Amino acid sequence: MVIILDEPIELSDLFSRSMKNENEKLRLDAPEVIMPGTPTNNLMITQGPIGFSFPKVIVGHNLVVFNVKHSDRKRGAFQVELRNTKGFDVSVELYKAMWQYVKSLNYENVYALEIVITFTAKYSKYPKFEMVENLETMRNPNFAGLRIIDGYTGLKDMREEFISEIRVESLPYIPAKSQVSAVYRFKEYEEDKLQKIFKDIEGMLNLIR
Repeated sequence: MVIILDEPIELSDLFSRSMKNENEKLRLDAPEVIMPGTPTNNLMITQGPIGFSFPKVIVGHNLVVFNVKHSDRKRGAFQVELRNTKGFDVSVELYKAMWQYVKSLNYENVYALEIVITFTAKYSKYPKFEMVENLETMRNPNFAGLRIIDGYTGLKDMREEFISEIRVESLPYIPAKSQVSAVYRFKEYEEDKLQKIFKDIEGMLNLIR
């Protein structure tokens, strides 16, 4: 999940806001340089990518803070990742806690909320492709993937659009399984948003069962 502000984040300002937050104080460790497992001829300690990750801020999960430049506008972003979970309630708790935390820092000018979901499903019976008739090179074509998108105007960078997308694609190297991904970028916080998202994903999966 990502919450994008309509203004850049300044670390000094962020820490100042955190100090006023009675529930949670941010702690920032210095970025780590991961040394390669195999020795090389290069004796220098090369610096890896720097990221500002605050440990265990959002219900036990790390909070990543960065700025992202969309077109000619720089915006601040808060991101939390939830990996390898099977509990829907955990996702709902994280979604709510993330929103409450950003609001507790008194950031009012929120540009967008973004939710990205990916998982592997055990279905791959794709429907027949019937949109084009009399294909010269294919006798019995089937879809190998399904993608629906809502809210894209085509007038600016898709990453700035308030869009909803669900994509289901057959995995060629794993028979009878498909990769499912969904991206939702929206303006207003809705407490039951995740429930709605998973309901729509379930509807898409019904097409390939």
